[in-house]
Amino acid sequence: MKVGCDVGGTFTDLVALGEDGVMRLGKALNSGTGPAEGTLTALRAAGAQPEEVTEFSHGTTTVTNLLIERTGATVGLITTRGFRDILEIQYSFRERTFAAHYRKEPALVPRHLRLEVGGRIERDGTESEPLDRAEVEAACRALLDAGVECLAVSLYNAYANPAHERAVADVWREVAPGRPVTVATEVDARMGEYERVSTATLNASAVPAMRAYAEELCGAISAPTLYMHSAGGVVTPPDAAERPIQLALSGPAAGVLAARQVARELGIGDVITLDMGGTSCDVCLIRDGELRERDTFDVAFGVPARVRSIDISTVGAGGGSIGWVDSGGALQVGPRSAGALPGPACYGRGGIEPTVTDANLVLGILGGEGLLGGRLALDRDAAETALQGLGAHFGVDAVGAAKAIHQIVNANMAQAVRQVTVRHGIDPRSCALVAFGGAGGQHATGVADELGIATVVIPAHSSVLSAVGLLTADVRVSETRTLLEPVAFVATAEADAVFEELRSEAAARLADTDVPDLLTERWVGVRYADQWHELPLPVAGDPGSLAERFEAEHERRFGTRLADPVEVVDCWVTLVGLRPDVAIGTAASAEAPPPSAASTRELQLVGAEVPVVTRDDLAAADATGIAGPLLVEEGSTVTVVPSARRAFLRAGHVLITTGPTP
Repeated sequence: MKVGCDVGGTFTDLVALGEDGVMRLGKALNSGTGPAEGTLTALRAAGAQPEEVTEFSHGTTTVTNLLIERTGATVGLITTRGFRDILEIQYSFRERTFAAHYRKEPALVPRHLRLEVGGRIERDGTESEPLDRAEVEAACRALLDAGVECLAVSLYNAYANPAHERAVADVWREVAPGRPVTVATEVDARMGEYERVSTATLNASAVPAMRAYAEELCGAISAPTLYMHSAGGVVTPPDAAERPIQLALSGPAAGVLAARQVARELGIGDVITLDMGGTSCDVCLIRDGELRERDTFDVAFGVPARVRSIDISTVGAGGGSIGWVDSGGALQVGPRSAGALPGPACYGRGGIEPTVTDANLVLGILGGEGLLGGRLALDRDAAETALQGLGAHFGVDAVGAAKAIHQIVNANMAQAVRQVTVRHGIDPRSCALVAFGGAGGQHATGVADELGIATVVIPAHSSVLSAVGLLTADVRVSETRTLLEPVAFVATAEADAVFEELRSEAAARLADTDVPDLLTERWVGVRYADQWHELPLPVAGDPGSLAERFEAEHERRFGTRLADPVEVVDCWVTLVGLRPDVAIGTAASAEAPPPSAASTRELQLVGAEVPVVTRDDLAAADATGIAGPLLVEEGSTVTVVPSARRAFLRAGHVLITTGPTP
């Protein structure tokens, strides 16, 4: 049995795919006691046992939470003399340009735990000053005495020659055996001193927790395990434990992969994905089936993690997002969330603040019979009480407050969609909206209406679609190096040697693992000479065509070509181990039926009783589908179909359109 498991901020989602081709879905509220308990609870909810699992693919928010909340291990930093304060200096620009009392984000490593050593590597990789081992050993012992739990090593120009960094790491391993060390060039081997040291320290802070996490999970699930990383692939447990920074966006990436598969099954080229869970909403654009990548994301403003990831925009808009009144008296929703504990007021777990889930229950989108196939009862009275307190501030009742929360959270998500479309010159009306996650169907049509999007897709298994994506994610391991050469360099034998060395380094990370036949992808980052940003391009076919391909891509994205020379900034090799696809729409599901047989429900959004149908009802309908307003109810989610739309079942997925029959 193959299992995909995604641990989110509120729920653990799980899909168990048996040899019979049936998907068994499991969903469990996180208890905060560790990954094993939530995983085992979700596994039991899917009707499976740990000993039945033959392959386990996993996505987790653990690293994301450690970085954002700064709850990782105590890190020490050893750097080159003169560079001790680079973490403090950060960038020259400010988040709020005109704020008189603005302060930059404090450094992850306090100054007394940042020590300097001599030794110098020049930008061409030559050594101009040797490393003093005695000085390095003294620095290591001083940091150990100061109580650091792990070490980050980032030395000037090490991207051109990592010998000194590796030597420092060797000394640390002798002085502090068993304590983790992150070598900057092993997690980010590109030029840019601040980005390298920031990425290295962030990675180091997460290693102890990720080691413990992997160990606990392996104790619960003994099957071979793969971890989803931010660029949409999976890696082995040792790789995940030593380079946890690459897992920072693992859960959202898996959902995007599954949504791309859904789009292929429906024959849709351009889609916007909307993954709305209990804590946040993740939005991504897919054009012609291709994912856009970025090479850096900010943990906080001015604190970069330079790691390749799918370009996903996140907003604090989930089922647990709390409605509150700001200092100006305006209603806000999120980003603060009630999470799993105490959770929304209607969960009956101690929450008293009004959330999106409470609003949806009062509006009639959710039924009082509960979620998770009836295992999670919902308390409507508690939800109304929480909303009445908020509504009193504006002179409205609980229903009025619920409508306002619903509208505002939709507007927040619509703005996130604009960030990944309009900001890049793309009209969202030209795309379909693929919505999933436990709360995705409850808000998808509202977001689509605000943006003028005609087609909404609610995939099969939508409430656990990220877990489904984990089942088919390919193994992907990358190694990168800075080149800074004219574009013609890529066609030389010297470039081939660099690519081959990177391929060997990537293959070493997969040693002693059962990985299928590997494909090799060669990539380069190309830019006009002396510009700041580069565009990623595959090295495929004639390398001599790179300049033309770059200029064509530059014109497509930015509307212009320049007469400037073209240069290659960096290159990377990705080894890909292909895993078989899963036909998401046609895969049989063993999901529990909705807990209620109610045929109608009062929907406050339209002020009337509306039909409550299932996917089976849509399958039995004729080619014209079923006209809204109505609710499509499943065991773990509900979809709203408003008056101006019709719902159809196509290739196993729910389509909700404003136009003609699809």
